[in-house]
Amino acid sequence: MLNHTIQVPPPATRDEGSRTGRCSRTTMRDVTQDAGEESAYECFDCGNVVVGPNPGTCPECGSTVRNRGTPME
Repeated sequence: MLNHTIQVPPPATRDEGSRTGRCSRTTMRDVTQDAGEESAYECFDCGNVVVGPNPGTCPECGSTVRNRGTPME
């Protein structure tokens, strides 16, 4: 009977060219993540639109707002 050893390489989870050794993942974002930048934010509940820096919550009803420049996909 023949004894064969098969070595399977580990899955490639780290970027080989990276000095930090962090995983290289590509994220799909069309909008930069600058919280101080003025953008249009829309309330999920009442539809109120606020233009300016991120208000955090809707000034009309207190609900969650979203950056209208970010796709909802």
